[in-house]
Amino acid sequence: DEECADDEYCNGAEICDPSHPEADGFGCLPPSEPRCPAGATCLEDAQDCMTDCDMGDADEDGEVAVECGGQDCDDLEPNITLPGNDWAHCQACGVGCDPLQACLGGACLEARRVFVTSSRQSGDMGGIEAADDICQDLADVEGLGGSFRAYIRNSDVTLEERLEHAAVPYVRLDGVIIANDWTDLTDGNLQAPLARDEHRTPHVDLTDRAWTGLQTSKVQFEGYCGGWMDGLAIGAVGEVPAMGPLWEANNIQNPCTFELRLYCIEQDGG
Repeated sequence: DEECADDEYCNGAEICDPSHPEADGFGCLPPSEPRCPAGATCLEDAQDCMTDCDMGDADEDGEVAVECGGQDCDDLEPNITLPGNDWAHCQACGVGCDPLQACLGGACLEARRVFVTSSRQSGDMGGIEAADDICQDLADVEGLGGSFRAYIRNSDVTLEERLEHAAVPYVRLDGVIIANDWTDLTDGNLQAPLARDEHRTPHVDLTDRAWTGLQTSKVQFEGYCGGWMDGLAIGAVGEVPAMGPLWEANNIQNPCTFELRLYCIEQDGG
């Protein structure tokens, strides 16, 4: 066997068997299977097999995967760790809540889930309904279920007319309450930034903004990107990491060619 070896570890072991019909002219058979089992990583230089559990904490969030004896519900996503707050892993890993619920202290309670989009889009996004579609599509891909609309207005419809006025907490997917109810959500101040996307990833860059169409009464400019269909117009935005009034209206005129995020708010679609 040693004489048949090709000095490569990971491709498997070569065998000396001159009687085998597939042996080459020197009586050697090529490897029948890779050196390492499925799911393991082969290290050629170290001539060793490393499993995911050997890595301990694959997403480097300080918690070891459940499959490896730890408590991390998703060891590929650093923003999803122990059960108890995450919407999809509330009472235990893989035991999530229903739509129109949030995970608060390990219990599924009535709430409205919120997130900022991981994607960015120009102000010329195809209309206000297209903004709603973007929120819904991202929620569907993430498996959230439920009904989502964008926290955005134009000249024809206000936020109050577009969105449900829920009397329950508005909660990020990581279990953080940003407002106690609709009145609290729209009073100009949040309890925590609406700065986590549908993957629970935080967005804390101070330049990160979201289209809203909102501005204070002291500012007068057409901030709706022509009904969110005109890339040559200007749009009003909020600052994603903010907790004060700037979160929904920073009163700066932004060219609608800019690619910014959207705030998404769950609705009672019943």
